[in-house]
Amino acid sequence: MAEKPKIAALEVPHRGHPASKKLARLRKERNVHVSSIKFELRKVIALDPTGDDTTILTLRSELDRFLEDFYNSENEKVMHRKLNQFIVKVDVNAPLFDAMSSLGFISLLDNLKMNLSDVIEQLNTRSADISKRSKIKTSSIRSVVIEIIKDMFYEIRLAQLKNSELDYAPLIDELNKMLKDYNYLINVRKGVNERKAAARKAAEENASTPETTEMRTTVTGRDNDYHPSQVYTASIKKMDSPSGESSSIVSSNGSLESKDQKKAVASDWSSVQQLEEEKDTSRS
Repeated sequence: MAEKPKIAALEVPHRGHPASKKLARLRKERNVHVSSIKFELRKVIALDPTGDDTTILTLRSELDRFLEDFYNSENEKVMHRKLNQFIVKVDVNAPLFDAMSSLGFISLLDNLKMNLSDVIEQLNTRSADISKRSKIKTSSIRSVVIEIIKDMFYEIRLAQLKNSELDYAPLIDELNKMLKDYNYLINVRKGVNERKAAARKAAEENASTPETTEMRTTVTGRDNDYHPSQVYTASIKKMDSPSGESSSIVSSNGSLESKDQKKAVASDWSSVQQLEEEKDTSRS
């Protein structure tokens, strides 16, 4: 009983926090609000007939300062700092506020404010929940719990010797049944892991296996006729013969040819030479 808190600490690992789903949606909306402000600025600039309107230039200067490289920020904290500073700047800078109001940017800014508030709220909620989780590593607790279970079995064996008048058979049967069930689950898990490891290894071996090389030999006669010979294919990996010698040899051009292939090529060449000699004889 004294070690029960350690056993209880062996929790199933956490997956994703519920707030993460909401954050994914809110972050997309935040980016849309920022893009809307930047797009509205481009539209206002494009529709400015003079190109030097003071109100537009004031607004452009501040928006470029805080939002131009918004998506290139180092992390989300930097993004939020830029947005917060921009919101404060609008509140304290009267010319900027007037420019935002006159050009119709206030409603876009209000939407961004509400979204930013929701994002920060979800981030704080998730951080608070995660901080309450146990900081103890499962691996360190597991070794302690295993020793506790071993000690418990030793105590049961000793109890049978100390209290021979008591019947421990029901307890032993129940423990054996429990151990058998756990052993089955462990073997199933082990088999799954072994199959996954074998599949990964096979995939790596297939990826690293070199492609087969192909060699084509051609013969050209005196009449410039083209005589393609048989295509010979030889694997780069050599196979050992029963005598221990390699069954493939390297040709003069560096390609791999088997001995039978080389004989076949020599035979074809001899036949062509003989045919040429017969043609020369008949011509003479």
